[in-house]
Amino acid sequence: MSLALPSEILLNHRSGAQRVFTLMRCRTDHLEVIERLQDRVLTCMHDSSLFVPETREELMESLESDYCLGAFFEGELAMFTLMITNRPTERNLGHALGWSDDYLKKVVTYDSTFVAPEFRGYGLQRLSYPYKKAEALRLDAKEALASVAPENSHSLNNLLSQGFDILDRRLLYGGRDRFILNKHLGKERLL
Repeated sequence: MSLALPSEILLNHRSGAQRVFTLMRCRTDHLEVIERLQDRVLTCMHDSSLFVPETREELMESLESDYCLGAFFEGELAMFTLMITNRPTERNLGHALGWSDDYLKKVVTYDSTFVAPEFRGYGLQRLSYPYKKAEALRLDAKEALASVAPENSHSLNNLLSQGFDILDRRLLYGGRDRFILNKHLGKERLL
């Protein structure tokens, strides 16, 4: 698999079906489709406390300043993920841990990832990790952080399978229980 973007990727569904997705960086002109997908995902969730939606302002800030990746199927946004780049901002999870602004310049945060219900089972969330890691290494980040609700076993298991470890458990996002996970980024294989 090439990490160059845009890229077409053939993925197998756990049922055996195959689809070709186009991966590309999202920009500000994707804001409306990202918001629509986020709203659809929230509507379909059995427990909305597992996911804290990005505000319009946060999405716009990230589309301008961070790493935002979309997977499209036949022009429809199937998956969106964003990584807060290694910049001193309250959205960098290192800020919640009390880390210095100097250290935040070495830390990225794997933030929101959401997949349209009809595209679950293709491994799109897992597929995003090597792209985020490649960008983090390009930015000379040394560590990646992520947060997940302890009850969100699917996302937690995805992060653990990618080499993340549970670092802390805190109340974040207005008092919601979350694990904070970290992964030291090295020069090992990206895939």
